[in-house]
Amino acid sequence: MIKNNVCFSIYEEKYYKKRKKIKKKRKIIAIFVIFFIVIISLFTYYFKIINPVIIGYCKAEVNKMLYQSANNSIKSVISQYNYDSLVKINYNTEGDISSIYANQIKINELANFISIRTQFEINKYLNLGVKIPLGTCSGLSILSGKGKKINLTINPISSVKCSFKTSFTSAGINQTNHKIFIIIETNSYLVLPLNSENISTNIEFLISECLIVGKIPQTYFNINSLSDIYNN
Repeated sequence: MIKNNVCFSIYEEKYYKKRKKIKKKRKIIAIFVIFFIVIISLFTYYFKIINPVIIGYCKAEVNKMLYQSANNSIKSVISQYNYDSLVKINYNTEGDISSIYANQIKINELANFISIRTQFEINKYLNLGVKIPLGTCSGLSILSGKGKKINLTINPISSVKCSFKTSFTSAGINQTNHKIFIIIETNSYLVLPLNSENISTNIEFLISECLIVGKIPQTYFNINSLSDIYNN
């Protein structure tokens, strides 16, 4: 009888130990599953809710910086140029326009100066980064714009490309308004905690205009770039 009780006690002890191990394993598995679900939920919330909000906010701020950079660079350079330095108009004996030539050297020089200056201005602004409120980072509209601001890094690696556009519009009898625009294309990279975003802008500025008196050949009204004027 005593022997049977001892065997039963040993069996019971082994059973409870085994059961305890199984419970411990189940607990570890449950913790792991819960942890895994929480991580997946956080990633999903970040990429679906928070990330688009941060990208939208930062894009708006970076676009302001890029526009300000381009505007500052044009202001610092454009005073050295005028319409007559960029375009030459020749008249015939009857007072009509015989030819319009773009000064390609001056145009290339202007584009180069603006590109260099814009690049410098962009790097100056982008090195400061973008400050975004923590409430905005939450993705909740009720907290938008609230809380301490955190600084997000913006990679100052960027590119600037300049091109020109021209337009001729009738301003009366034998009078034509000729406008010259510069188009500044910029590309910069926004570095976020888990990904990066390319931000491109296409900014157009009016840099010169002139009221031309005299009959202009109809072919000039369809010209879009200064290089087309030069080729005509």
